[in-house]
Amino acid sequence: MNASIYSPALVALVAARGPLTHKLLWRALPAAERKHAAAQLLADTESPWARPALVDFLARVNKGFRRPTIAAWSNEKLADEIGRKPLEDAPLIDTLLKALHFPERAFLQAVFFDAAGIPHSHGMIEGDALPQPATSPEVLTSAAAALLAAHPDDAALFYLLCISTLESAAWPTLPATLRELVPAA
Repeated sequence: MNASIYSPALVALVAARGPLTHKLLWRALPAAERKHAAAQLLADTESPWARPALVDFLARVNKGFRRPTIAAWSNEKLADEIGRKPLEDAPLIDTLLKALHFPERAFLQAVFFDAAGIPHSHGMIEGDALPQPATSPEVLTSAAAALLAAHPDDAALFYLLCISTLESAAWPTLPATLRELVPAA
């Protein structure tokens, strides 16, 4: 694959030899994508805890604003503020990254799961959690290549980087696979 089709920030994450962290994933996203992740989480009716949690976070980091002031902000303003923040909290980043991908980008996981032979419904796992590892290294390489061929863009590469970090036990060879598939320019 041609690394020049991907953003330099994502290619740098692929090339990194150290552990990929939640914090590094969050930093690699453009502010607009971070804002979109927060907006998706705030719009999720199955996550009523999200708004208070994001308000609490912003109250801690925005020293000039009191919590009641931040609580009165619109979801759009909250998402905009979250999008501009360098988050450190791994569970919060994990939740935001999942909100970025599901349900809106579940099609990426569907393509990947189809290529890997993993049963799913519209990209969502059916039944039990993924086995650990979820598949053989050869099947994983083939599935990752299929996804990147079908969607040669930052969204597909970022999805693969996310699952290699957020579900590392299921995809232990994915970092090396991505270095093979997306060599640094």
